[in-house]
Amino acid sequence: MRPRYLLLLLFSSLFLTACSLPGGAPGKVSLSYWGLFEGEDVFKPLLNDYVSGHSNVTVEYTQKSYSTLASYKETVLTRLKEGKAGDIVRIHSTWVKELSPYLAPLPSKVMTKEEYSNTFYPVAREATTVNGEIYGLPLHYDGLLLLANKKLLDESGVPFPKTWDEFRDVASKLTRVEGEAKKITRAGAAIGVSSNIPHAADILSLMFLQAGLKIPDDLTSQQAVDALTFYTNFFKVDKVWDESFPSSLVAFGRGQVVFVFAPSWRILEIKASNPGLEIVAGPPPQVPLEGNTSGDIQLASFWLEAVAKSAKSVETAYGLLKFLTSEASQKKLYALESSKRLFGEAYGRKDLASTLNGEPYLGPLLGSAGKAKLSLAVDASGNDLTIEIINRAIADNARGAEAKLVLENAKKSFQQPGAKPSPSDKN
Repeated sequence: MRPRYLLLLLFSSLFLTACSLPGGAPGKVSLSYWGLFEGEDVFKPLLNDYVSGHSNVTVEYTQKSYSTLASYKETVLTRLKEGKAGDIVRIHSTWVKELSPYLAPLPSKVMTKEEYSNTFYPVAREATTVNGEIYGLPLHYDGLLLLANKKLLDESGVPFPKTWDEFRDVASKLTRVEGEAKKITRAGAAIGVSSNIPHAADILSLMFLQAGLKIPDDLTSQQAVDALTFYTNFFKVDKVWDESFPSSLVAFGRGQVVFVFAPSWRILEIKASNPGLEIVAGPPPQVPLEGNTSGDIQLASFWLEAVAKSAKSVETAYGLLKFLTSEASQKKLYALESSKRLFGEAYGRKDLASTLNGEPYLGPLLGSAGKAKLSLAVDASGNDLTIEIINRAIADNARGAEAKLVLENAKKSFQQPGAKPSPSDKN
């Protein structure tokens, strides 16, 4: 009996070990996936591809609805705390620090930190790293672009500006006014105020990043004062924009303004309003450096797929995300998205950037993605309080309040309960 007993014990041990190792015989796993912007018709083919190779896994994808992105953020935070969120949830790249106590870190057996850094842009690693652990994988990338009305730009004969000095000069030259009151009939650029300019906070945040400033720590520095003053002088001194205009994106679609700042997804909205409008896209202006060259610091704003700490199988959930970020899956996802609109979302993988070099909007976006940085103050991120504070500072300074004073008030506002620290301080 003794040999038979030992043989049975050994067999049981091997069986249990096989079930616990990657590639063993795991039990059934049912994952819930909370999407946001894409419907099930886009993700289902990819999820089917994954499930076909993992017969023990089922995935239920749900596109979550929201009244505002701030309300979606609050819902995700509440459900994560309760352990009732999806196993996989889509979150903004600036939410990771706040949500990290309720998220599961990326297991090294799924993807090492070195592999992560080799696969995705540095800003993705920056966004997802908290206390040395990685939380989430990016399926896509987006950030701030400078858009120009091609017809108006070509007629003017001026080149696409590369530095802020060039941009200021071009914006002034392309502004058209009439009458003694010099009423603006065509704006050179949508910049200088916050009231009717979506992504005004993004533009100022970019200027802060290019000056090496953090929000809110450096808001009272002289560099911050200079950046805010430079921004509002487009309105106060150069008068290239009018607050009586409609939203800058609407005005751009109507041909009322030559330049606007926006992430790539806004182009879809603009083209929907005016399909015939020809748009030139390029990276935003840079601060001139010595040798008559410009720096290359850009502003990123993108979404991530994160795994809840309460997920039924953290390793399986991250395995699915690794599959979705594979080269083949990324290309298929882009094709599925592009079949339903003008273009899909830019790849999250940096090794696929060259495949979109010829794409007029995403090519310029990805061309500078390697130098992008994060800011909490970006529109359409659910960070409404932060945007409100920055936009208030812009508005007050544009109306004549001293730049240093409004920035001091902004810093005090960030120190009030409910205000959030900069994501750049989280590592």
